[in-house]
Amino acid sequence: MQPTTNTLPTQPHAWSFLPFKEPQTEQALPRRASIVESSPEISSINLSSRPLPPTFVLSPSLPPNSVDYLLYGDPLVTNADQEELQIRNYLMEMQDKLEHVGCAIKALEDNRDALSYEIQMKRAQQQDCCCRREKCKAVVINSWITMARRYSLPLHEMNVSVILPPEVVLHIFTFLPPVDLAKSVSLVCHKWHSLAFDSAIWRDVCSSRNVPVSAPSNLSCTARTKPDCDGDDAMLWSPCHAPSYHNAYVNSYRRELNWKNGRHGCVSLKGHKEIVWSLLHSPEDNVLISGSEDMSLKVWDLDEGVCTQTMRGHKNGTICLARSDRRVISGSADGSIRIWDMDTGSCLHTIQTHSSVWSMQIVENGTKLIAGCVDASIRVFDLNTTAHLNSFRGHTAPVRCLQVAEGFGELMVISGSYDRSIKIWDMSGQCLNTIRAHTHKINCLQFDGRTMVSGSHDTLVKVWDLTGQCVHTLQGHDNMIHCLQFRGNKLLTGSSDSTVRVWDTQSGDHLRTIKTHSAVCALQFDDNVLISGFEDS
Repeated sequence: MQPTTNTLPTQPHAWSFLPFKEPQTEQALPRRASIVESSPEISSINLSSRPLPPTFVLSPSLPPNSVDYLLYGDPLVTNADQEELQIRNYLMEMQDKLEHVGCAIKALEDNRDALSYEIQMKRAQQQDCCCRREKCKAVVINSWITMARRYSLPLHEMNVSVILPPEVVLHIFTFLPPVDLAKSVSLVCHKWHSLAFDSAIWRDVCSSRNVPVSAPSNLSCTARTKPDCDGDDAMLWSPCHAPSYHNAYVNSYRRELNWKNGRHGCVSLKGHKEIVWSLLHSPEDNVLISGSEDMSLKVWDLDEGVCTQTMRGHKNGTICLARSDRRVISGSADGSIRIWDMDTGSCLHTIQTHSSVWSMQIVENGTKLIAGCVDASIRVFDLNTTAHLNSFRGHTAPVRCLQVAEGFGELMVISGSYDRSIKIWDMSGQCLNTIRAHTHKINCLQFDGRTMVSGSHDTLVKVWDLTGQCVHTLQGHDNMIHCLQFRGNKLLTGSSDSTVRVWDTQSGDHLRTIKTHSAVCALQFDDNVLISGFEDS
């Protein structure tokens, strides 16, 4: 396209258009992009630049409705087109959302209709239940009236116990949980109240749950509920004529709740100057004996919380303890075993083992002592003559723990060693079985004739059966296990992570964690008290 000089417009900057003929065929205009692409004349025009000079003349090849093509690329028109496109897209998006909302509303309406129908059906079932209940009540009342008239029974006591013998009712009560007996059954009527607290029932309850029962007392007792307790802890109460079996169960029940809920008091016994390695508790006289790295033994009166005796003589730490009547036996890292008189605190005998003694057990009614030594041997001594009777050899590292108990009808010795194994011996010193128990040193174990539990530096506690099969692996401690003890199904473990954990040996469940202030190196517990020895003395 070339500008000419003889076609100037009359007005400055006005555009002139040359005439052209109409197309012969009616055809829909193509899209703007295709026109621009097919027309080299149009594509060469830059409408966004400054105004063309007056001599500029457009080609007559454009169709009559060519304004849109001419305005293509103009900033104002482009902005309007973009805004229109955004509005169009927004409208489409809102339309989609509106359709989704409509679908959701329809689904909610369907759900509402279904719920309404279900409510109607349940209400109809409720009415049917009420009708059946009234009919059953009428049948029961009429039957009771007929029975009362036949056997001359009081009409105001409608329970089966009035026609059943007491022995039959007691037998039925034995199938009920103790909580239901004391909380529900005893409140039905006076006769059931008397039968629910019969000594025969609670004797069987205590026997089935291994609850220790003291000798029956003729002293009367009153209601026994804690003033500050509620819930299940406050449900057990006894009449003034209740036997000691019921009281024993109540005390045992409350102790279990205290263990479970962590309700306890704390008393500190201070006297040792270094690590407390061993503890020996005697519930009969409530006396505690402790052995420490400070080379001393101390006897404590737990009722008063005071040290009554201090025994010195070892030249190294006191690692393990045992007791036979009024004699205390201590094993030390100085390679000796000392026998003490607990009343006077004097040393009666000294047995030289020439190897550190880390564990010991008394057997055969206090006449023999079995000791585990650092030289990997297990030695048997006569406590009366202090003579060395036998040695068990098989471990390859220090014997850290020992337990003697009856299993398979004979007395067996179980030893745990730093060689990561547990060995089972007979009393002649023959090794019956070896268990590769842990991946690290074994620190502690206990065996009661049926179940064995071991603890190790690998932070694991394992429960074993009589065949040497691992029943449970208890994980939870963050550091080595120093000590453990179990009674019944309750197992307590102490660790260098400054915690005592409570486990159930039957299920393997972790029941509770008791946090302490230092590494736990020794522990002893019974139903009433937990005693622990710490690294900080």
